[in-house]
Amino acid sequence: RTPADIFATASLQELIEAAGGAVRVTWAISEAGEFADWKGERGYVHEVGARSAGDLSARQVYMGGPPAMIDAMVRLLL
Repeated sequence: RTPADIFATASLQELIEAAGGAVRVTWAISEAGEFADWKGERGYVHEVGARSAGDLSARQVYMGGPPAMIDAMVRLLL
């Protein structure tokens, strides 16, 4: 929701670097109002995923989160 809610950034950055381009992480927030200086994506995770992921037909997608978010992602992926 906010930049403060993003966790494990250091661990994810290490994973990105170790994977040599095989892993991509998109940082996003859904609360836009007071974060005018935010440089990452904005919107709900399923909307950001749809915009940034491209064609996922030949990919495996692993998701975790609240049921409503997972349901929204499944609708986008199917």
